[in-house]
Amino acid sequence: QQLLLRAVCDTVVPKLVAEDIPLLSSLLSGVFPGSSIVTIQEEQLREEIIKLAREHKLVATDKFVEKTLQLFQIQRLHHGVMMVGPCGSGKSSACRLLLEAMSRVDGVKGDA
Repeated sequence: QQLLLRAVCDTVVPKLVAEDIPLLSSLLSGVFPGSSIVTIQEEQLREEIIKLAREHKLVATDKFVEKTLQLFQIQRLHHGVMMVGPCGSGKSSACRLLLEAMSRVDGVKGDA
């Protein structure tokens, strides 16, 4: 049950808009009573994203950090990623911060 729940959270949640997360949570609790959406367990990367956001004069809201971590998660599963959203919503900032945070955590320089 935990494995299936983790697989759903890893593959589906990053693709959802914020308004659909409560619906998925409701569906999951119906199928897996007492379950909730699993948060991403990349604490070192999370801390680096928050630190870099401050350095770049960005506000590291919980929602922004979570979406940036979801971008990391989905990039591990897929070769190509398309980010959609309104202008000024932080798509480019999230991508740049993630690349820089990954470089600092892994010690490997990444290219965008």
